[in-house]
Amino acid sequence: MTLEELRTFVAIVEQGNIARAAGSLNTPSATVSKRLRDLETDLGVTLVERNTHSCKVTDWGLTLLPQARATIEAAAQCHHVITSMKSDPGGIVRVTAPSAFGRTFLTPLLPLFREAYPQIVLSINFDNQLVRFENGGTDVAVHVGPAPDSDLVRIALGAAPLRLVCSPSYAAARGLPAEPAQLSGHDIVEIGHGSFAESWRFRRGAVEVAIDHSSSISVYDPSAARDMVIAGAGIAILSELFCKADLEDSKLVEVLADWTPLPDQSYALLLPKASRSIPAVKTFVDFARTRLRKQLAPFTSRCVIREAC
Repeated sequence: MTLEELRTFVAIVEQGNIARAAGSLNTPSATVSKRLRDLETDLGVTLVERNTHSCKVTDWGLTLLPQARATIEAAAQCHHVITSMKSDPGGIVRVTAPSAFGRTFLTPLLPLFREAYPQIVLSINFDNQLVRFENGGTDVAVHVGPAPDSDLVRIALGAAPLRLVCSPSYAAARGLPAEPAQLSGHDIVEIGHGSFAESWRFRRGAVEVAIDHSSSISVYDPSAARDMVIAGAGIAILSELFCKADLEDSKLVEVLADWTPLPDQSYALLLPKASRSIPAVKTFVDFARTRLRKQLAPFTSRCVIREAC
């Protein structure tokens, strides 16, 4: 039994014969007849007694008629609900982002999003831990670093160069290393999770080196690491997103300026494949992707290897 068969049956009853039903449905009479036969075969009863000029609804048909009309109306309502959601999406979107990135780049966008889509409720969580989508608490997340080995949908936002930095006061008190190997004699402030846990990599021209090190302080938040370095706690590798202004204002100085820390820090949106079909989630992803890419574009353009966006 299909919806088209039910629509055809109702049309035959309302129009009085197959020819007029075919006209109202803009469908060939042969197709209308076949749909009625298929419906009767599926139900195992005769719904309409027909002859050349007229049709008579049987008791079985009269029993089915109100149910068929209700089913057609329910299908139309389902279509209306989904169409309305697509054109005017609503619901809750749960977003997780690392705290430094979220406060710097995502927070300013939220009032704009709410103004454009007041029917969508945003639940924002700033968390520096790796997001576990299987826990069911997140629809979309901002991910920092290499792409995870998973079947999640990854939407690239851009990238930023890394900078090896310290404060002017630390540089004056301890001096600056001339080569990456000399970092072992310095205090290191390290972001506690990410691509720097085992060694720091640097490139100068065609030469690339990896330097093992031990950190004096390890923190999970780049903003906290930045604050510690400005206060003179040591040397750190920071994303240019969070230290460019401080370098320009001389709150920080670059260390080993002729060596480039690797890899560039990439940023992306992650979401389960199933979430892409949720209208409210899709609306937020489209909104955030366009605006975050624009914000990151000046940094992406300075990367050693530019991430395709």
